Amino acid sequence: MRSLVVLLLTLQTVLVCSLSDDYFRKWMGWQWNDRLSKTNKILKVLKDISKKIDSIESDQGDKNGYIGCFLDDSSRQLPYNYKNLGEGINLAKCRENCKGYKYVGLQYRVQCFCGNRLEKTRYKQKPESDCNMRCPGELSRICGSAGRNSVYLVQQ
Repeated sequence: MRSLVVLLLTLQTVLVCSLSDDYFRKWMGWQWNDRLSKTNKILKVLKDISKKIDSIESDQGDKNGYIGCFLDDSSRQLPYNYKNLGEGINLAKCRENCKGYKYVGLQYRVQCFCGNRLEKTRYKQKPESDCNMRCPGELSRICGSAGRNSVYLVQQ
């Protein structure tokens, strides 16, 4: 097998050496462009895979099911079963309110939102410092802020 490879490489070398300079440059240019094109395609696929893995990992949440701080607007990222839980709000009550959904969003200290999908293109993840209001019924927990959801999994 090794001798076959050596023979093929030798033939390729002889062929390339026998080409005119102009044809040789075109041939090498085609080879290079073809390899570069294939390399770029492979890199794009790897980048897409990396994004999907990051997305899957971020959707799993931490040990409490916390996913992150996300932008919200009047169209609502988590549009179902809204409830103002008032001064007694805590994550457990919001999770109870959102049974049957995948995600809960705590917002503006007292609001609870539910949904099954995190649409991260329109409602981008924001720095943790953007979610800065404590939950009145659970002071150790952050309950979003104006236009920001602290998003958790309903079941962790």
